Amino acid sequence: MRSQGEEPKSVPLSLRAVQLLAALLVVASLLLLTRSAGSSGVNLTRNWGFEEGFKPNGVGLEWQPFVLTGNVTFADTIEYFWPGAEHTEGDTSQLIISKTAFAAGIYQRIGSVTPGVPYAAKAAMLTFFESPAPPTNHGSMQKLVGIDPYGGTDPNSPNIVWSPIDDHDEGPWVDVRVAAVARSSTITLFVRVNCLEPASDPSLDNQVFIDAVMLAQAPTVSASSPPISYSPTFLVSWDNGQAAPGGSIVKYDVQYKNDVDHTWVLWQDKTATTSASFTGVVGRTYTFRARAHQRYSDWHNIRLFGAWSDGDTSTRVTAIGGVEGYVRDNRDIPMLGGTVTICGTGASADSSDGGRYHVVPPQHGTYDVSVICDGYRSPPEVCDVDVYEPAVELDFTAYPRDDVISNGDFEDELDDWETMVGSMVVPTVVTDVVRSGGYSLALGKESPMSGYCGVTQTLNIRATMYMPTLSFWYRTPSTGGDGEDSLEVGIYHGDPWTYHVLSTIEPSQQWTHTYLDLSSYTGTAWISFNYRREGSQDFIVYLDEVSLGRASGGPLKTYLPLVP
Repeated sequence: MRSQGEEPKSVPLSLRAVQLLAALLVVASLLLLTRSAGSSGVNLTRNWGFEEGFKPNGVGLEWQPFVLTGNVTFADTIEYFWPGAEHTEGDTSQLIISKTAFAAGIYQRIGSVTPGVPYAAKAAMLTFFESPAPPTNHGSMQKLVGIDPYGGTDPNSPNIVWSPIDDHDEGPWVDVRVAAVARSSTITLFVRVNCLEPASDPSLDNQVFIDAVMLAQAPTVSASSPPISYSPTFLVSWDNGQAAPGGSIVKYDVQYKNDVDHTWVLWQDKTATTSASFTGVVGRTYTFRARAHQRYSDWHNIRLFGAWSDGDTSTRVTAIGGVEGYVRDNRDIPMLGGTVTICGTGASADSSDGGRYHVVPPQHGTYDVSVICDGYRSPPEVCDVDVYEPAVELDFTAYPRDDVISNGDFEDELDDWETMVGSMVVPTVVTDVVRSGGYSLALGKESPMSGYCGVTQTLNIRATMYMPTLSFWYRTPSTGGDGEDSLEVGIYHGDPWTYHVLSTIEPSQQWTHTYLDLSSYTGTAWISFNYRREGSQDFIVYLDEVSLGRASGGPLKTYLPLVP
């Protein structure tokens, strides 16, 4: 015990120093644990600020060195330059120093990442060429950060996604950033400097400082646009951004390229908006991609950006092609007085340009298209024409007013027609392969055996009919047979009835118009369309828009008053 009035004995200074040192070590340990815990949650790099120590070779713990060219020294900055150590956080940084030109850096493999997920990285970097001699020498020292998405350790690997080069000399510190999509469960982060020239004097050094390295899961976003735009100006949006853990999206970048020079162009730079109107050139295809910038509020408010894709969306800019073609008579003579209309739109065009027309609807879509022509009957509307791009070629054949064929468009099925069958299936009307209207005639469809089938119609060819003309559209899609099938058009005429072959029709995969001159025939007659199959089937016959009437032109009769 101490007696009253006795002065207390002082604790030796050395003991207080030990106590203080112990307390500082506890605090330091807590800080270290806090940094490590925070790093594992958002920042996936280990020893991200180089405060956890260095290996004997002067490289930060958890990091590996690489030297591709030159001679360099790795060091703990605070030991090399005490007390004036360059750093951005904590007390020290990674130093790389040399008197030569060099390409060197450090890397760290980071595991437990998710393949297919983007990751972003940055490193705070500062370089001095020929320190401490002024002036600055921009371009001599190139700073880069790279990610090998496959987890490789070769700094020259073509797999590495590198940041743009930053080559400014001296201060301030810069954050060099990059992002890439992981292709493996382990990725590798590289921090690299290329010093292009040696120091010009032995007293000068080329110095690199690296600090505050971060790699974290990156935010995602993608651009969207219409596949086709019929206006040069169209909307592009990027409103589906997803923030990564630890922060929120604050800005976006959007790039585009066209199909001519294929060079990515920055269109929207750090914008907070999520859509904008883009104006292109008709005939070009534009591809867009977007990336998001995120502030990691859970990790020192550091900002990183996401990875670019190869392209999120493409838009072709085109004019609405519309519908174009010819209006002709039954002998394929162009008609100047036709008017073609896209039904339900009010859009129409005449055929005054040599029988040719071109009509464009107010917007793309699927439409029925009709024609009228002075002095002629109109065929049924051509249905369900897809009017997009390019223009749809569609020719029309006007019916003569004195047409003597009944139900030539088969819209009343087989009314007014007689069928002929020899072993094959009965002719039928169909709705799936039509030229116009809702129906066409099919000969030989789904026939199991050889034989013949056809249709006939009895009619009267008047003697006053100018150049009687049988006109029709046909299509014969191939079924890959042995080449022995035939489509024959004939006429029964005279007294006694005699069959005359008018034509054997050449097969055609597409709808084709043809006409036959019947000027040699007058009076009652039977028109016949006869399909004959020999062996394996070559084609199916489809007929539509059959007419028989006068040709255009001919003598005109005028009655004049008698002069007394």
